[in-house]
Amino acid sequence: MAGETASETGQHFYNAIDDYNKALNIKPNDVYEEYDPTIKEQVDKALITGAFDKSSQILKKTESRFFVFTQEGKILYYKSKKDATNSKTIEITASSEIKKSENDRSHHINIVTISRTYKLMFRSAEELNDWHTTLTKYQKTLPKPETEAKPDSSKKTTTRRTR
Repeated sequence: MAGETASETGQHFYNAIDDYNKALNIKPNDVYEEYDPTIKEQVDKALITGAFDKSSQILKKTESRFFVFTQEGKILYYKSKKDATNSKTIEITASSEIKKSENDRSHHINIVTISRTYKLMFRSAEELNDWHTTLTKYQKTLPKPETEAKPDSSKKTTTRRTR
């Protein structure tokens, strides 16, 4: 729009956004979601939080989730910032494997636990690096897992045959 001031051009931009949001029936509060009180409590004490995708284990599809990494070493994840129902947990232990992987199209971390592998997919390399750094720094503070006890070879074992 020729001859407009920067302020007038900016106003057109914001009007266009408002029109777009109205057309999609998006209310201002939907854009700036407030936290569910349960989630807000966790976010306030979190080491890091973020919204990104997780690969589902059974259907192999991606699901957008809101993640909170707590000081207790748990990644809590929710359907959204507003929905604390059906929260799930990934526990980071000294024996968990945290594998970072990225290429031109994908930025993800595989977290291998005793029970399963979780694949978290980030929108940017920066977000991936922030989460990877936070998780691995936390993991380094944990005591090393005990090695498996070796059998005591000084004791004789006998076996009895039965008929």
